[in-house]
Parts: sequence; C-alpha cells; structure tokens
Amino acid sequence: MELEIRSGASGTLRYVLDSVLRRRPPIRYVGPDPKNFSSVVLISPIWVYRLAGPMRSFIVNRGADLARLGLISVMGSRGAANAVAEVDHLMGRAPILTAAFTTREVDDGSYAARLEAFGKAVRSAGVDAEAVRPKTWSSQEG
Repeated sequence: MELEIRSGASGTLRYVLDSVLRRRPPIRYVGPDPKNFSSVVLISPIWVYRLAGPMRSFIVNRGADLARLGLISVMGSRGAANAVAEVDHLMGRAPILTAAFTTREVDDGSYAARLEAFGKAVRSAGVDAEAVRPKTWSSQEG
C-alpha cells in the first residue's frame, strides 16, 4: 500500500513522474511473508509504458524473498515487455512466467481463460523452469 494518496491532477502527475523517472515511492506491505510461498504472482498496472512505481518499490524491498516470480501486467495497450525487462533488471533474473492483459480485456471479462491457463502454468512449472516471454501469454504485444 502506498503511503501517500494519489488523487486529482497532482496524483496523476506523480504517477507519470514515478514512471518516467523510475522512482520508488514509499510503500507499506501488510501481506503474508513472500518467503512462505514457493511461487508468487505479482499483478501490476503499467504506468506510461513502465512498471508501476509502487510495484517497483515492492520488488526492490522484497525481491530477495520472491523465489519463483510470475508477473501479470494490466495496461491500456502496451508496456508489458518494458515491465518484464525492468523486473529482470531489478531482480537480476526474469520472472518464470509473465502475462499481459489490457484494461479492455479485464473490463469485458475476455481475459478469464488466459488467466486460468496462466495460473495452471505457474502451478505446474518446475523449480528450474525457464522464463517464458510475454508474447507467449499475451494477445497484445507488450
């Protein structure tokens, strides 16, 4: 959870600046310890074709606790490939699986079958699984 509220024009400007400048806004994580899971799937919006700032902060703060990471990006139209590359850079390794959905797919529900397939793939991926690139799971080019 972000420590500062983002609303109105100033909040939107902060979204843009966080993305363009790749800033890591302060966050407070109140969920379960990621070390307790063999796989973790992060779901992040894409802001200005990049990984959302709060997710960037989470990955930097908790990346060592994320043994096997899957990444789902939700975007207007593009940017998922940039987010995957940034996660790879921040963690020093690529996520084991990635998927990208557009906001339109989420709004109309057409993402459901691919999301279910993604979940099954994460559960069945072996410990030494090779990273699967975003085009494999995305109907949109990231």
